[in-house]
Formats: sequence, structure tokens, C-alpha cells
Amino acid sequence: METHPVTFFYVLLALAALVLLLFVLSLRSAWRHRRVLPYAIEAPLFSPEEVSFLTALEEAVGEDHRVFGKVRLADLVTPRRRADKQALKQAAARIASLKIDFLVCRRESAKPVCAVALSGAKPGRGHTRGQALARACDALGLPLVRVPQADAYSVRALAEQVYTAMYAPKVTAPVGRLGAAGDDGLSRAEEEEALSVLAAAIRDGDPMPKPGVS
Repeated sequence: METHPVTFFYVLLALAALVLLLFVLSLRSAWRHRRVLPYAIEAPLFSPEEVSFLTALEEAVGEDHRVFGKVRLADLVTPRRRADKQALKQAAARIASLKIDFLVCRRESAKPVCAVALSGAKPGRGHTRGQALARACDALGLPLVRVPQADAYSVRALAEQVYTAMYAPKVTAPVGRLGAAGDDGLSRAEEEEALSVLAAAIRDGDPMPKPGVS
């Protein structure tokens, strides 16, 4: 049985069209891949251990504060005026790789009030960076609290650590009280009242009252 020339022509035409369509689709796919940036989300922002700690920390600092994670220290600092360029370059290099695990800020103003580092069990390179972070926070006047990683965290203990770091330096002994002075110049009554003020702030999560303000 002979194939009609016209039929054979249409078969070849259909095959050519199919090949052309496959070629166009291949080019389109390749073009799409070229336009897509080679990025992908590899892992969550926090590990399960960090999520566990973050949950406890957010409860500990209360509704007046917010907690941000993995904050670059460089995003918090401002270079001093009149500093020469070389000094600024060196200062920027020192903190370029430093990050704060968790940053506690005022909810209304977003002002940083305390840095929290979740420490691992094994010292190493992270330990060296931790020392650099401690020096930088000290220079900025930003309290730094270190908490060892654990399976579970006490919200009360976290609150005591964070609020003590934020407010303890601001405790000022009330004046006008009588009593025997201790080694630090405070009487027993003054010392007890200062500690009671601090304890109230830790318990209630309220800002410390200014000296002389009832």
C-alpha cells in the first residue's frame, strides 16, 4: 500500500511542528531558570532550642517589651562625630560579625534595653565572639545577660535576670533614713528599701521609679 504524497507531507509537517514546540518550551524553561535568583530558604530563623527560649523570654519580659532575634550589632550603633575614617573603618570591622541573639526593646519606642545571649555548652569560636560582644555592649551601656542553653527555662528566673540587668544599676538609695552605714555607705534600712524597690520592679515588670519620686 503506497503512502499518498500529501499525507506524508502533513505527517512531516506535524513532526516539525512538534519538534519546534518542544524546542520553544525548552528555551522558555531555561530562560525562567536564568531569571530566578539562586536562593532558597534552607532553615527556619530559629532552631527548636531557640524557639523554646524565645517563648519563655517573651513571657518573662512582659507586655511592655518586645523581643527581636539575631540583631546585627552594627545596626544599633552610630559613629561618633569627628572620628577619623581609619578609626571608623577599624571600629566597623570589629563588630561586623557580631550579632545579638535576642534583643529586648521597649514596646512603644523600640528602644533597646537589654541584650540576651543564649550560651551553648561548649566554648570555642563562639566563646571568643561572646567576649567581643560583651565588650561592645559594655561600651554602649547596653546590659548583656547570658543564659545557658537548657531543655526548659524558668520564666521567673529569666525575669529576674533581665530586669536586674536593666534596673539594678539605676537603684538609688533613698535619702533621709537613719541607721548604721555598711561598707557601701548605705544603712541597713536604706539597703533594705533599695532591694525592695528592685524586687517590686522584677516582680511586676514596672519601670523603676526615679529617685525622690514616690
